[in-house]
Amino acid sequence: SYSIPVFYAKGYRYYINTNYSISKKLTIWFRMAQYFYPDKKSTGSSLDLISKNHRTEAKFQGIYKF
Repeated sequence: SYSIPVFYAKGYRYYINTNYSISKKLTIWFRMAQYFYPDKKSTGSSLDLISKNHRTEAKFQGIYKF
């Protein structure tokens, strides 16, 4: 899949994707991404406000083939 996130400020984004086949039927996927805004002291707004200039997210997915 492919996506282009919407940015409202100047900054950087980088991420790491990895997958691992445990068996012929089970595969796991992991992604960790980080947004970094060097000119800001906080990110987000309202309930999503973080008092740092970066935000990190992690996603995990498992695929089992029947």
